[in-house]
This record gives sequence, structure tokens and C-alpha cells, in this order.
Amino acid sequence: MKRAILFCLLLTGFVTGHAQWSNLTNQFYDSLDMPVARTIYDQKNPLLVKSQPDGGYFVIWEDSRNAIGNWDIYAQKYDKDGHMLWALNGVPVATGAATDQQYSTVSNGTSSYTNYQSVSHAATDGAGGFYITWQSYLGAVGSYGVYLQHIRNDGTQVFATEGYGMALPATNNQRFVQPQLVADGQGGFFIGYLATATSFNGNQVHVRMYCYKDEGGVLKHYGGGIVSNAVNYYGVQNDYRFCGGSAIGGYLVSPTQTEGYTNASSFKIFPDGQGGCGVVMSLGETTEKNFPAFNQLCRVKRDVQVETPLEGTKNYKKDSVLVVHRAIIKPHEVDCTPPGAPPGSVVIITYYSVMTQGALNLLSSRGRHVLEYDPMYPGSGKYTNNYLTHGIEKLNATVMPTDGNIDALLITWNQRNYVNSQVTNWSTRGVVLPMEKYDDIPYQLTASGLRPTGMDKINEGDYDMDTLLAQTSAAVSYDYSLTGSGGRAFMVSSINGLGSGSGPSPFYYQEAKLTRQRADSFAVKKVTSPGMDAGVLIGVGTTNDRFPAFAGDGAGNATFYYVGPNGRDYVKASPVAEGGKMRWGALGLPLNSGGVAGSYYYASSPIMYMDAEGKGLIAWNDGRRTPDGYTGENVYMRHLDSLINPGYQPPLLNTMLTVIPVNPTAAGSRLSQSNPQSLSGTSGAWTTFQVPVAGPTSNYSTPVAAIRDDYNLGTVSVSTYDFYNQPLRRNNGKAYMDRNYTISVTNHPPGASIHVRLIFTKAQFDAMKAADASIADPGSLAVVKQPSTGVAPATYTPSANDQGIRPTGWGTYFNTVDNVTTISGYYIEVVIDDFSNFFIMSAASVLPVTLQSFTVNAVNTTALLQWVTASELNNDHFDIERSVDGRVFSKIGRVAGNGTTSIPQDYRFTDASPVSGNNYYRLAQVDIDGHIEQITLNVNFIKYDLVLGIV
Repeated sequence: MKRAILFCLLLTGFVTGHAQWSNLTNQFYDSLDMPVARTIYDQKNPLLVKSQPDGGYFVIWEDSRNAIGNWDIYAQKYDKDGHMLWALNGVPVATGAATDQQYSTVSNGTSSYTNYQSVSHAATDGAGGFYITWQSYLGAVGSYGVYLQHIRNDGTQVFATEGYGMALPATNNQRFVQPQLVADGQGGFFIGYLATATSFNGNQVHVRMYCYKDEGGVLKHYGGGIVSNAVNYYGVQNDYRFCGGSAIGGYLVSPTQTEGYTNASSFKIFPDGQGGCGVVMSLGETTEKNFPAFNQLCRVKRDVQVETPLEGTKNYKKDSVLVVHRAIIKPHEVDCTPPGAPPGSVVIITYYSVMTQGALNLLSSRGRHVLEYDPMYPGSGKYTNNYLTHGIEKLNATVMPTDGNIDALLITWNQRNYVNSQVTNWSTRGVVLPMEKYDDIPYQLTASGLRPTGMDKINEGDYDMDTLLAQTSAAVSYDYSLTGSGGRAFMVSSINGLGSGSGPSPFYYQEAKLTRQRADSFAVKKVTSPGMDAGVLIGVGTTNDRFPAFAGDGAGNATFYYVGPNGRDYVKASPVAEGGKMRWGALGLPLNSGGVAGSYYYASSPIMYMDAEGKGLIAWNDGRRTPDGYTGENVYMRHLDSLINPGYQPPLLNTMLTVIPVNPTAAGSRLSQSNPQSLSGTSGAWTTFQVPVAGPTSNYSTPVAAIRDDYNLGTVSVSTYDFYNQPLRRNNGKAYMDRNYTISVTNHPPGASIHVRLIFTKAQFDAMKAADASIADPGSLAVVKQPSTGVAPATYTPSANDQGIRPTGWGTYFNTVDNVTTISGYYIEVVIDDFSNFFIMSAASVLPVTLQSFTVNAVNTTALLQWVTASELNNDHFDIERSVDGRVFSKIGRVAGNGTTSIPQDYRFTDASPVSGNNYYRLAQVDIDGHIEQITLNVNFIKYDLVLGIV
């Protein structure tokens, strides 16, 4: 079998001003990384925002160019084809006197590492510009405030250089922090933040949300308010009374509803799919005893008048914004005169009834899916001690659209409990709620406040969305990413990513999918394999690999990305198939070399936007050397393509020597080591191992091996030894290639059939071909596999356990420079059962048997195996082995060999009892001194009919 793989290398560099995307075919060379901002000091922590309606992109970052330790915000705009539109190195967004104009301190949870990308900080204005918010310290007051800036389509600022003060403290007892911002779809924005006030009762912290639009430099207010209020029943739960005979009752004292009673510790806002904004929050008396909560700002879609028993006549104007879940307690007087009371006796008691309870407690609504207080469901949504837990962290939410009259809202959070006087591990929980597609206002604000009769239902059956990620190793808080894309939701976490030290951190994946159940109902279900309900292991990173994430295109597709391994080496990315399978290899493909001449770039803070039609943009910052020398951190980006093509694999890097010699004619050698990668057997894709190309100014990497991710191999690394500018190495007169390999793994699955590609340069192959007339093409080569020495040895030393392996195929790598295409290298593919040292020689030098053909045919209900050898050397016999899964083989027969002969020999063997389904047959050729070569075929017997077909 022969395959050719085509890739193109462009070495023309960058055109000043970046005339267009540097590359549209996923060629991951450092020279094709597009610099966004390269100037003095640091530029870091990028954001990506899609520009509407022009389809361009904003790249926004934090910048200290004006002074070390003085953080400002800058931005650049690109059109949809990658043309830079604003000034080189960006335009100022916020450059006021404050030294901490930053958004990177804002996230949806509290931990020692802030994942600023977990919330939205900036959004399009729908007219080619964007809004952005951040927090800054006001030294004169001694506290923090929230600021906003609006950047026009031409890159100019609407407000002053320090931004517009959205919420500023008057004293140091006030504090406004953690601002978040999303677009409202009408040229404005929703903004939310934490408001803290200190009083004699302690800190009171609540979430405020509002909607604004810049109209001619003036912010028009459309509505909003406090969204974290919730009725507290705990102190009055034993004071509910009924009046005798009337069955009318209520609370004797008013349940608490003050905004300070239910303090907020964190929150996240998100578009609700109806022109409004949702919010999920961690609320409670303390951060150690709280609950996840939900609320919503709704957009009124048309003028409507509502008569309510609580508030009388309400006129809601189109486009105004209202808080949906408000805490309302109504006092009412009830005649509680006993039936036998003396004439003229009257007993009037004032009762308090909860009419609307405020923010919804998701712990109490889970299971019954009741979204508001309802006397028919006592305790629904209540904030009581029965519906609190020991810790709620990192809330996320995504709206999954349906074709019905609701959308599905998936809300997730991290939770731990206090059981038997011990704190449990953290786990990621979830609940699914219906989001009404209303015509004017949500039903909660109508006269009845009752759910419409024809409103679709969600997750009414037994669909366990309660626990999404739960691993025994999660003893400390971890972060996770939740990304919705159409009717799918993707989650991933580096379980120990927030821990200390440098130990392993497994990556766990979870996926949920929206389906229609009946004409009036939908369900959101986990779609991972049975037994994987608490997450699928897709790889292992380190405790420095903190924030893996997904980007979705809104049509059910997603791309995985992160920086690793070691939280520094390079940005990796891969489209994801169902079940967490990475199409571009285990934990993705590196997007550049990660270093220059052995010096790491230390990439960090990647962020990605995935477009329709399989395109995307990814940005990050790293500390590579620039044309002006080392200038600190700088922001780079690159375009990604073919993200939704299931069979697509990006071209490999140029196949080259692992060193660029200072003296191009001097003899030498080079031992190289790849970065370790985790192969868990989940993707089934080829995972490429590349090594840095040594040299004083080299910023290249070159692929040296690829392994198909079919088995859990643990941590895998590849080392190579390259020899150059000297005669071929030989052993007993037999030449072997000037590159040899050692592959090391931490897990050794029994009975495995592992596909491996060993990659070498054209020059290395040409040297072998010139030394041995029997070599016509890479198919004339073979591999000697021997026990591993840990790293690639400098020379081949035969051992008693050497095994000759015939390749199952080979391929060619092409390189195009200035429209001239040449061959840069080749690979040969072998199937092995474990990892070792690998040396490449002529097949005539290695293999005792040259196989001419190997076929299997059906004869009635038996399988007839036939093979022909072209020549044999010391061939003792063949063992015939069979497997039903291609992994575990059992010996079913033996056929004697013909010793040494150059005359073709015919062999046959009949399997009298093949199994139904797949039958894998393997010839194990054993020579006189016990060395073994294995050849495999896969045969399919259709059940019952036993019809034979070769696959």
C-alpha cells in the first residue's frame, strides 16, 4: 500500500500590514503565526470578538507599553479576509491614569488562578465596533469601580481615555467588581457586576444587571436591577399558620427578602436567546453554605398591559428590560374568628404570603423542574437550610435552541457537600430548564403568572443530568469549560489544573445532546459511553495545564484547544467528534514549534472563535524573540480551516534533519526528544510527535513519528538519533538508516496491535537506496524492533530479542516553495504490540521471509488461508493465529517452512471453525533462531450466513 501526503511550506514571511490571513491550509509553521501586537513590554490576555455585521474580528488585549506595571487595554480589527484595519500594534481602548485597567482579574468563580475567559468582557455593537468593561481601583476613594468603553468602527473611542464610570464607589465601604458584558442584539449591551456594601450587619453583596445602548455618546438605559434577591424561609418555616375553618393561611412574620441576606459570591451572564440576558449565581449566607441560583432580564417584545393582583395595572413598553424573578411578599389580613366565638367577636390576623420568591434555587427545583414558588409544590425554589450545600463554584450556562416553543437551558456548577463531618470531593452538577419563546413578555410576568398550558416540556423522563463530572482525584477546586453549539454542549476539565506541584492532571470530557422526545417535549441527555457518566478520560496533562476549552460554531460543531503540555510548550487544537474523539490527534495538534533553538515560547491564554463553514481564529500571547529582540509577551493569532471535515488531517510540517549544523559540511549527530503526549485510546486519530530542530536561530520543528490513538498508552514520548555528513552506519556489513527511534510509554496494553509511522527525510532514504541495490522505494525497507533503552541509542547493537517487522504501507511527504513541489520525506507504517528501539534497514537484510501474497477465501463454512513466499532465509515455520478484535490473538495452527530458498513457495491452511463476525488472521513467521515476523489480515464472516469477505 502506498499513500502520498501533500503539504505546502510558505517561507515568504509577512507582508507589512498583514494583507490577508497568512495561511488557509493549516500549515503550522512559526513563520505563519500572525503578530497582532509586538511592541515594548507586555501585551497579553487576548480576547476575540466577532464584528457585526461586517464579519470581521476584534482582537483585544491588556498592554503595558506605556510603563512597566501600568496596564492599559488596546485592540486591533481585521476584516473577514484577514486584512488589518487599524493602526499597527493596535489602538488605545483604555489608557487612563489608573494602573490596573484590566479584565483578566474577572471570572465566574474564585480560585488561586483566574480564568478570565470563562465570562464575557466585550461584545459587538452591531455597527462594526465593540463595547468592553473592566474594573479599576480608585485611589482617592480606596475602592473599586466598574468602567465601560465603546470603540467605533474606525477605532476611535466614544468615551474618555479612562472609560465611562458605570458604577463608582462614593466611599471605601462600597465596592463594584467583576463586571461582565454581552451584546443585546440591538446595538446595545447587558452589563452585570457585584455590588458590595459594608454596614454594621457585615458585607452585603448582590448582583446588579442592566441594559444600555450608546446613542450618540449618551448611554440610554433600558432597564434592569438587582437579580440576586431571594426569599429566605429558614427563619420562619415553623411560623406558617392556617385560620380555622377558612383554610387561609400564611407566615406570621415576613420571610427575609432584603438584598443583603442572600449574598452573591460569583455569577455569570449570558444571552437568553430571546433578546434578554440570563444570569447564574452562587448565593447564600456564606461562601461555605450556599446554593446555585438563576434569574433573567427579559426583553419586552411588544407593548402590553397586564393586570396583576400584586402590583395592579402594569404597562410594559416594547424593548424595555425587566427582572423576571423578583422577591415579592404580600401582607394580607385574614378573619380568623373561631366558629364558636361570642357574637361580635372578630379576630383579624396579618399573614405574609410569598407571591414570587426571587432568584430560583436550582438545588430545590432540580428533579421536579418547578421554576417558581407554587403552593402545590411546597419548597419549590425555596432558600431554606434544606436546599443549601457546602460549596458552589464556577457556574456556567448555555442555551440550546429547539424547533418548539421553548429552548433548553443547561446550567452547570461545581459543588461539594459536607457529609458525616467530612467535606466531599468537588463534582460538576447540572440542571436543564425550559426557556419560553414568548410573544410579548414571559409568563412569569403575566396576570396569572402560570405556565401556559401548551408550553413544551424538558427532561421530564429519567435523564440524569445531575452529575456531569465526578472524579475521585478532585479533592481541590478545578475549573471546567462549558460550550454550547446548536443542540450539543461540550465540557472539559483539567482535574488537577489548579493544584500545586508538577504532577499529572487528567483531562475529562462530557457531552450532552438535545433531542425531541415527543410532539410536546424535549430532552437533554449525556451521550458518553455507558460507564462514563462521570466523564471520559481524553488525555493527561500536568497541573500547569489549567484551562482547556472548546469553541463552538453554533451548528453542533466544536474545536478543542489548550496550551500544553506543561502549560507552556505550545498551543494545541483539534476539532472534536462525538464522544470526545480528537480528529487531529490526542489532545490536538501543535499550532507551532513552541520554541526557538530549545528556548520555549511559553505560550499562554489561548482564546478561539469558531465560525461557520469550518473556519476559526485563535489568538494567544507568548514571549518569543521578535525582530527587535525579546520585548516581553506579545499577541499572535492564526486562521484555522477545515474544522468540520471528518476525514481531514492537517499537513505535517516539513520533514527535515533534527539539527541545522553551523558548518553545513561537518559530520555530526543529534539526539532529540519530543515533548510527551498523552494517548488514551479515545480519538482513533494519528497523533504526531515532533522534535525541535536545533540551530542557533532555528524556529522549526519536524515530525519524526506518528501513533494512531487506538489504545491507552499513558504518557508517550519519542526520541531520535540523527547522523549527518558521514558514511552510513553499518552492523556486520549491513547498512541501517541515519535516523533511529526509541518510543517510550507508561502503559502497556496486553495483546495490542498498535499502528506506528516512522518518519525520515528524503536524504536519509536516498543514502540507504544508494547503498543497497535491493531498495527500490520505502516499501523495500523493514524495521528491526528491540527492547527499549529509554532513549534512542547512538548505534544498533543486535540482541537475542530483535524482531524483524515488515511495513504495512508507506507514504510520501511533499514540500512546495515558490510553486515548486519536491519530496521532503517518507514514512513507513508498522503494526507492533509494544514499544521499543526501532532501526530501519533493507528488508532483504532484516526479514528471513519475503512474502509475495497472503489471501483468505471462503470454502463453504471454512476459511482457506493461502500465502506465497518469494524467498526464505532460515525459515523454520509459520504459526497461524486468529483474533475476534484484532488485539488478542490465539494460535490455531502451524505450517512448516522451507528453510533457505530463493524459489517461490506456496502455503495453505484451513480454519475449520471461523467465528461469526470479524476474524483477524496473523502469520507469525519464526526463523531457526526464534526471531518472529508478524503479518495480519482482517476477514469478516457475516453472522449466520458465514459469507466470507476480505475487509
